[in-house]
Parts: sequence; C-alpha cells; structure tokens
Amino acid sequence: MVVITCIAFAPGPIRMIRSTVLELIESAPDGNIQAAVADAVAAVRTGFDLSPPEVRVTKLGPRLYVEVEGTVDPSVTVAQEHEVRNALRRRLSDLPYDVWMNVELLPRGEIHDHHDGHRDGPDPDETVR
Repeated sequence: MVVITCIAFAPGPIRMIRSTVLELIESAPDGNIQAAVADAVAAVRTGFDLSPPEVRVTKLGPRLYVEVEGTVDPSVTVAQEHEVRNALRRRLSDLPYDVWMNVELLPRGEIHDHHDGHRDGPDPDETVR
C-alpha cells in the first residue's frame, strides 16, 4: 500500500525537481514565455522594419534574460537603436518577471558575429614576424 501511495504522489515532486534543475542550468523557459517574447520581438520588428533577429531567452528564478541580436541598415543611429530597445522593453513589461534585456543591432553587410567563431587576438594559423 505504501508503494502504491508513493507511486501515485511521485509525479508532482519529480516535475518540480525537473523544472528547478532546468532553470538552474539556464535552459530555455517554457513555451508560453518563449511565445510571449517571440510575439513582442515580432511586433517591434514589424514596427521598425528590422531583419529577423536571433533571440535567446533563459529564465533563472524570477529573472528572464532576453538577448536580441539583429542587423539593420547602416544608417540607423544609436538613438534609433534606443527606440527599438525601449519599444521591446515596454512590450515585455507585462510579463510577471524581472526582465534583463540586451538588444544588439549590427549594420547589415558587416561581419560582426562574435557568437559564431570570432576570437579576440591573432589568428593562430597566421605567422607573426
């Protein structure tokens, strides 16, 4: 009887432990949160005519970390980038989390992708004389 009771009540605590571990290793948040962030990014993207950005979202406790990296016309100013950031911040403010956000807009046509193989320092294959 004790074994049956343990089996009946085990799924709840196991789900709780699983979600806690996933949060501690900063995995992607659940689908509802991701969808809300994606909707906010899509609305801002449309409003400012931005290229499709790369969006990374992680959640740790009450904090939601949102990173948006996209490309824009090279004539976009810092003030315009700030407008994009503020528009996204307003859209995400309805979420019940402490949103930590980073928006990086790079000029189209320039190679600045530091997330894809970029290293600081000289190329190890290059001979230094």
